[in-house]
Amino acid sequence: MREHEDFIRDIAFVIEVDDQIAGGIFYTHSKIVSEENKEYITISFRPVFISPEFHRKGIGKELITYSIEVAKKMEYLAILTLGYLYHCEPYGFLGGKKYNISMPDRKFYKGLLALPLQDIMYLKMRQSCLKE
Repeated sequence: MREHEDFIRDIAFVIEVDDQIAGGIFYTHSKIVSEENKEYITISFRPVFISPEFHRKGIGKELITYSIEVAKKMEYLAILTLGYLYHCEPYGFLGGKKYNISMPDRKFYKGLLALPLQDIMYLKMRQSCLKE
């Protein structure tokens, strides 16, 4: 993944506890393509990993929250991810259907989640449809 052209080094983070890597998060470029074929550049994250000995200590939350704040400062429009809403909703993610974002087959899967990072992106996302 780190060698792929879509990998974003500036928002790839690891978190250390007592000089030991406890977890990490990695982002890649993604996009939303509207029905009119207008592209909106977004980013996506996965994997997020926390070593088992550090589970339930708030480290994952700290890592995800920090990376979202960095992405906002870097002026990315939105983050898209695939996952469980109950894991991502505390960070502000909602199902893609809320923003009219589907997968290329035009289906709204529960696991497709979106987080607008800029106010204008919310309006754009309401009119868009995700395609690969």
